[in-house]
Amino acid sequence: MGLHLRPYRVGLLPDGLLFLLLLLMLLADPALLAGRHPPVVLVPGDLGNQLEAKLDKPTVVHYLCSKKTESYFTIWLNLELLLPVIIDCWIDNIRLVYNKTSRATQFPDGVDVRVPGFGKTFSLEFLDPSKSSVGSYFHTMVESLVGWGYTRGEDVRGAPYDWRRAPTQWFRLQDPSHLTPAWLWPADENGPYFLALREMIEEMYQLYGGPVVLVAHSMGNMYTLYFLQRQPQAWKDKYIRAFVSLGAPWGGVAKTLRVLASGDNNRIPVIGPLKIREQQRSAVSTSWLLPYNYTWSP
Repeated sequence: MGLHLRPYRVGLLPDGLLFLLLLLMLLADPALLAGRHPPVVLVPGDLGNQLEAKLDKPTVVHYLCSKKTESYFTIWLNLELLLPVIIDCWIDNIRLVYNKTSRATQFPDGVDVRVPGFGKTFSLEFLDPSKSSVGSYFHTMVESLVGWGYTRGEDVRGAPYDWRRAPTQWFRLQDPSHLTPAWLWPADENGPYFLALREMIEEMYQLYGGPVVLVAHSMGNMYTLYFLQRQPQAWKDKYIRAFVSLGAPWGGVAKTLRVLASGDNNRIPVIGPLKIREQQRSAVSTSWLLPYNYTWSP
């Protein structure tokens, strides 16, 4: 895709190779020959879906910054918020704050961020709601699936999440045969996401009569693997048809070192690397993508 607002982040395989992988996977299912196709869940990568924010802040970093908004607005991706001076407002709103007591991150005071469109595809088809080509992400893939007979929001769905955060360990408090909020450690930053993902997969299985194909890209693969490793084998055998992994950073990403050390503006001249570094350092997912010592030699 054509998005250049990433440190190592969103960018799909060439269309031909991507479609070939999906086509081979789908045609391998005998159900397709009978006129059915397996339901598909798309899991985006880092920076790979829209985020919305609502403000009621005690202070702002610049007089041009909005202190309060009446409704939610798109905080990612909105190119207007990346303009000089205004970007200071954006960084202050989208950064995370580490809570030493809970050992989890939280939003800055007066900022509420939510993920729009869980179960839909719009928030990962285009990162910019204006559907600008610069923010096109999963759109081409979804369009191809629709051409094969799929329907948006029904048998092809998106599973967007707050990509600034990384999952923390789940602690077993009761029988995990079916996840409940009580089963999650309170500090798990994205625990509700995994619950919603599991419930959506089970719902799609019931509605469309077969197991689900998970298609993940970039850091979405790590989220998907983390999720699958914590499901009982019997559950996976029943509900998961296949896991298609695209561009997975299994060994970590070397560029993360530069992001943490000096920031990375992705060759966008109006953004200073040191200015964006604060936001990049505050994202737990940035540290999650550091290179692993068992993959990279000393």
